[in-house]
Amino acid sequence: MDTLSLDRLGDEIAELSAHLDAATARLLDLIREFDAREGWNTGFRSCAAWLSWRVGLDLGAARERIRVARALGTLPLLAQALARGELSYAKVRALTRVATPETEERLLAVGRAGTADHVERIVRGWRPGPSHPSLGPRGHDAEGLVLHARTTTPRWLGERLDVGWAIDVLHPSAR
Repeated sequence: MDTLSLDRLGDEIAELSAHLDAATARLLDLIREFDAREGWNTGFRSCAAWLSWRVGLDLGAARERIRVARALGTLPLLAQALARGELSYAKVRALTRVATPETEERLLAVGRAGTADHVERIVRGWRPGPSHPSLGPRGHDAEGLVLHARTTTPRWLGERLDVGWAIDVLHPSAR
């Protein structure tokens, strides 16, 4: 295969992946509505049990889809980015673990800038707890969460991740 055809093949893979992510966004919208309307309450214990039966998802994967679907109901920027194929489901799944309406815009920037692995690492470092004098009495900032820098920086695309950049993006008042 020549380089041009490999480039086209790569473009087609990326385009199809974006279409799959857009379809996943629609699926999550439907799951959220089905769950909210309790369409699964016809003898099943939960929406996850119904999804497992009806579409063949593993029970854990079904629970995760429902969690993400519910979270996206309050996170319109992430929902739109997934629907447009701008962020992968893997990135959105990770970001919805910590995102709030107040932190969504900054986390969207992280999702756009990094690989899925990079986003996972940032999310793992984003946890509740006191680390800055600007925090409220419960150890949370106005946005609800604090990023804790790790002592080692992960590799990302062959270069060291600038932890200062991550802190600035996720918690600009921390510096």
